[in-house]
Amino acid sequence: MSRLGDLIRNERVNRSLSAKQVAKMCGVSEKYLLEVEAGGRIINDDAARRMLKAMGKKEELVSDFEATSTGEVSRPAPAPQRREAPEVITAASSSPAQGSAFMDALGGVVRRVPIVDALGKETGYRMLATENGRIENAPPDKVFYLACPDASMRGYRMRPGDLLLTVPAQQPVNGATMIITELGERKVRRVTRQDGGRCLLQWFDSEPMSKVVPEKDVQWVGRVVRCEFTP
Repeated sequence: MSRLGDLIRNERVNRSLSAKQVAKMCGVSEKYLLEVEAGGRIINDDAARRMLKAMGKKEELVSDFEATSTGEVSRPAPAPQRREAPEVITAASSSPAQGSAFMDALGGVVRRVPIVDALGKETGYRMLATENGRIENAPPDKVFYLACPDASMRGYRMRPGDLLLTVPAQQPVNGATMIITELGERKVRRVTRQDGGRCLLQWFDSEPMSKVVPEKDVQWVGRVVRCEFTP
């Protein structure tokens, strides 16, 4: 193992976390994390520090990490902490230098995926692992998260603030949950294609609602492939 790989693995084991859990927290693949721990992947101190923080290592204990990385003895790790929701890096709390260092360290294995609101304004981002250079079989620079803008889909278990991972789609996909633009704002709707070039759009707040529209009149933005729930 490498020095940094040892540190990451020890922190994970001390917190009774599986490699799969930690990989999800850090936005990398489980295979990548195990390679880092085994010394098969080289990362720098900044990337290792971010992984440790993602596992719950407190800011005041960063000095322990720095001491350990120079060969000194560190204090015992704190008790395991439960992580309820995916880590979201907000635009206000991040800096270009931080993002650049992390991306350089991970060598393109993960990509920065923006989180946008109903108006398309970026409010933060998450780091997601790529597979063969793609995310969910789509170009990484076309993938985004929509922070669910309202309660119109709560009947489908999508609540305001939940993160909807979306891949591009300029045409309706039958049976899919899709993002459309309506009156300048992005909406989430279930889509059923009908004869005659029409689509049934469905939503469900307090009760099921629907309307039939010509598919050519709808501005299709993308298809939701995953919903990540927030507390």
